Amino acid sequence: MRSLEQLNVAHNRLTGEVPANICQLPRLQNFTYSYNYFTREAPQCSRFGGATVYDGRENCIPNKSDQRSARECSSDAAKPFDCSKSKCGGSATRSRSKPTHRPRPSTRPSPPPPPTSKSSPTFRSHPPPPKPSPTMQHRRHHLLTKSLPYLVFRHLHLRHQLMSK
Repeated sequence: MRSLEQLNVAHNRLTGEVPANICQLPRLQNFTYSYNYFTREAPQCSRFGGATVYDGRENCIPNKSDQRSARECSSDAAKPFDCSKSKCGGSATRSRSKPTHRPRPSTRPSPPPPPTSKSSPTFRSHPPPPKPSPTMQHRRHHLLTKSLPYLVFRHLHLRHQLMSK
């Protein structure tokens, strides 16, 4: 993580404090955390000058310019969401339960009927994939509200995968 140069976690409904360890990364040139609901930032993140650009607009940080309105900052969207309590997954503190394996009944496919006449081959179309259930859509929505450390980890992991290719 020490080689991280740019980090953008904008538009993720993140709350709490912008952590100091992010703003202290030695090669960080641009850190964008705008359009979230952060309420505090470490002093290292509010320093101006130097080579690093910090973009913390549209958050809920008191005494900082270009922030959300008091109404937005007191709305439900600004309140922290605990995924572990809602069983939407992704919580770092959640204990993993053992997966349950349910045996499937064995069914043998019946053989196709023999061809009755010589004709051109037929093409079978596959049905479209099922639409995600409301529960899965709910989970996906709340995956976007994960903590900043998780988003940093995910960003670095994806970046590493791209650079490995």
